[in-house]
Formats: sequence, structure tokens, C-alpha cells
Amino acid sequence: MVKDTNNGYSHISVVKRLGLKLRQLTDGRHLVQVIYTQNGDIQDCEYVTQGKSARNFLKTLRKELKLALDEEIYRIANKQPKNIGDEKFYRHFGNVTFRILKDGDRLPPDISNWFDYDKLKMECLKRHEELQYMMKNKNKVGESSLARSRRSLRENFIVPGTKWCGAGHVAAKYGELGADVAEDRCCRSHDHCRFNIGMFKRRFGYFNYRPYTISHCRCDRRFRACLKLADTSVSNMVGKLFFNVVQTKCFILKPVKMCTQRSWWGKCLRRGYTKQAFLRDNLPY
Repeated sequence: MVKDTNNGYSHISVVKRLGLKLRQLTDGRHLVQVIYTQNGDIQDCEYVTQGKSARNFLKTLRKELKLALDEEIYRIANKQPKNIGDEKFYRHFGNVTFRILKDGDRLPPDISNWFDYDKLKMECLKRHEELQYMMKNKNKVGESSLARSRRSLRENFIVPGTKWCGAGHVAAKYGELGADVAEDRCCRSHDHCRFNIGMFKRRFGYFNYRPYTISHCRCDRRFRACLKLADTSVSNMVGKLFFNVVQTKCFILKPVKMCTQRSWWGKCLRRGYTKQAFLRDNLPY
């Protein structure tokens, strides 16, 4: 779905797949990305203030729109009917809907109620506050309530047809895979990356405040290559959600000299090298 407005430059892209919905909205400078559950609740979101991210989103969106239009023009020129088996087209656009609105056209009613950048941004920030409150006050909230929330997060954010692609996994054992076997193998391998930092956890000298695990860049690169080799509509959707929306960051490890032993008075008695995590940008999918 693409929308151009006259009072500012705004584009929107929506991806749906069996209840999982992604909305991306930009004002040309900032970018809001929201993933909704089947019930319409915000599962995860990100408010990106870097202008580079908004520009990259617009660039990718225009490229995908041009590719879709070229495919359609070729189809019409050669009088070819749409074929659900045309893997080349549906691999990229089988779960995407485009609506082009001309100057003066009104927004469709099903879109106008959420085509509000400021409202979407505030909903995203509110969701982050809720997650941070639950983690900081887990004793007050109660372990059972927190466990239900984590279980809901895990179950709602598993890509249909898989058991490993999402926040955590729903497989009972390592050998259990979903219907989309190739994609699930990629996700399972990535889930077992030894170098990662869990959500709201500290490791390698870095505190991960995000509501999802971040992994070593080497693991993310292998995951990206695996999805590219699978090259299906599901693997491409997983890749775009993971690398372009959710997991835009990974980390590398560098040796850093620091104090390893201190006296009672806080004086450093011994120094040594330890591995420190440094964030890096993931390659877009």
C-alpha cells in the first residue's frame, strides 16, 4: 500500500500474513514500524528518529513498487492472466497489497482511522513504557502475570507455518519443525546462536533494553544467507520483518581493558581484557 500526501511527504507500507500485520509510516524524516497481533493489539514497535532509516525505507518501497508495476505492465502487454503459481511474482508480492491514490482522492475508510503519524508514534512509545514497567516491577506485577505476558508474546509472534520463526519458539523438542521446513531450519539455527543478549538482560558489558534478543552479527549474517537461499514468500517475509523492522541491530565483540579486581576501598588491584559488545547495523534484507 502506497500513499502520497500533498501536505508533506508520507508513504505507508502494509504487509499481512495469516493474522500477522506490519505497518510502516514515515513523515519523510522519522519512521514508525508497528507489528500487530491477530486481535489488533501492538505486539512490537519501533520509533526511529534517524533520517537515514526513513530514507532507506522510502528507497526500498519505491524499488518494490516499481518492480510490482513492471511485472504488471509486462503481464498486461503479453495478455497473461494472473497465475497463483507464478512464483517469481508471488514470492515478493503475494502478501502485499498496493493501492495508488490519485490527487484529490480520499483515503479509504479502513485506512483513514490509523493514518495518523503522531497517534501511531505515541502508541509505540506507550507500548515500550508498558514493557519496561513490567520488567522493572516484576515482583509487584507477579511472576504468573509476567509469565503469561511472555507466553503471549512468544505465541502471538510466531510466524504461521513455523515453530521457530518469531519471539522464541513453540517447538516441544529440537527436531520439531513447522510446515515451512526450510524457513524453520534457518530460524532454529539462529535461535541456537551461542553469542546473544536476551531481552532486558546484561551480557558482554551491554544491557539490552529491547523487548527481544539481539545476536552476534556473524549469526545474523548466516541467518540472512539461509533465508535468501530458501527464497520463498515465507522466507522473504521473515527476512524483511527480522532485518528491516525488528532486528535492525546486531553486535560484535571486541577486547576491552578494564578492572577485574578491586580493593575494599574501590581501588583497582588488577586489570585485564574482557569481551565488550558493540552494536552494529544489520544489512537490510
